Amino acid sequence: MYVEIDGEKRDVRELVIEALEETKKYIPVVIQGVDLVADKLEKEETHEALDLMSKLMEGISWVMKVIQNSIMLLGLKGENVADGKLLEASQALTHSLEDAMPSLQEGKFFELAYRLREEILPRFRDMKPYVDELHDIATKEE
Repeated sequence: MYVEIDGEKRDVRELVIEALEETKKYIPVVIQGVDLVADKLEKEETHEALDLMSKLMEGISWVMKVIQNSIMLLGLKGENVADGKLLEASQALTHSLEDAMPSLQEGKFFELAYRLREEILPRFRDMKPYVDELHDIATKEE
């Protein structure tokens, strides 16, 4: 399947592969971002931490959208990717993010730093095998 972008025909599979390759590079950046935000919160550099937190949430959201869109564009189902538990892993990450919001809203920044490191980060790391597997699927079918 092809799409036209800026007057150029592009293979959708190639676009998916490019997005997944960028995502593979971006995941370590997000992981570093989690640690940086948690460090800033613990050092009570809250203004800077909150600015970075916004970017961090955008980054996590972007990774999740790439995963979802790649599954759809490759004609797959989440249960057919990696260990088949993508839905559960995604929901666990979403719940961790939602559970951290009261800490943010109530100004409990040490608690938020803890939640970032101990709850959100491990669940975000759980997304990497799905990105790797999607990339493998996309490149094998080229």
